[in-house]
Amino acid sequence: SGLAIATGTSAQTSPVAAFGGNTFYVAWRDGVAGAAVGRPLSLGGGLGNPAVLRPGGASSVGTLAIDFDGSNFFVASGENTSAPWGWHVHGQRVSPGGALVGGVIDVASPEPLYGIGRIRTDALAGAHLVVWSGTSNLDDGDNVVRKALVSATGAVSQLDYVRPYDAAGDFYDVEPDVAAGGGQYLVVYSDGTNQRVAGRRFNSLGAPIAGASFTVASFVTTSGASTTAAAWDGWQYAVAYEQGAATSADINLGAAWVTTAGTIHPLGAPSIVIGSARPERGPVLVGDGTGRLLLSYWRYEPGV
Repeated sequence: SGLAIATGTSAQTSPVAAFGGNTFYVAWRDGVAGAAVGRPLSLGGGLGNPAVLRPGGASSVGTLAIDFDGSNFFVASGENTSAPWGWHVHGQRVSPGGALVGGVIDVASPEPLYGIGRIRTDALAGAHLVVWSGTSNLDDGDNVVRKALVSATGAVSQLDYVRPYDAAGDFYDVEPDVAAGGGQYLVVYSDGTNQRVAGRRFNSLGAPIAGASFTVASFVTTSGASTTAAAWDGWQYAVAYEQGAATSADINLGAAWVTTAGTIHPLGAPSIVIGSARPERGPVLVGDGTGRLLLSYWRYEPGV
């Protein structure tokens, strides 16, 4: 049996969680109005009062992400508004006790996108680098990854594309993740056009570190995309990704280690770390900053 964190007459979906301030904070999407709701969860299993982070209704929350900056939790949301129509990224800080800290932060409003897909965030020195993917409305069919830095006071800066965008080019950049550590951020994403997991580094102020996106690993999937994940282990970045072969039933998980200089560690070259006759999908990486990492994923097991 599990602990019921949210119940209701509609679907409670897309949960995200983070730990900090000696407590957990869980946020999710409430299905009726498309609202974002969250509540604290103590180490002993006690539940704090729920709070509406985004009201839904005219603005329907699609995707969520969360991190902890040492003082507060930060929940980022990708939203679609009907009046006026458009796609937006918002943020809300929450104390470990569950109180909203300040007002809603307009991270990117509105976005030059038809939709917002995956969204991720991580914190460094009290600031948050938020990354998200979407379909550009500048050129139908291009998929791009965007980012912005939210300071400890809620100021937004460095709103831009992770990979410089050219509407005349061919972009299929999806499934981003971000990891903070070593005084910088590493953003990884799936570059389907070039069948690679790409990475780009940004400094603590959210500005690009010299150099363009670099190849973390090459991949093959029948869909042309690979879900990526990244985490800081205290010394370097671990990156996990989907690696396929000729069929969608033959997808394994690969991993590589990236240094703070933006190079592949010589002892962490891309390799298959989990593989079987069943597809392994959806890697998620977390690190505790002391050399320990947890990699989770899902795999379909018929008859189980």
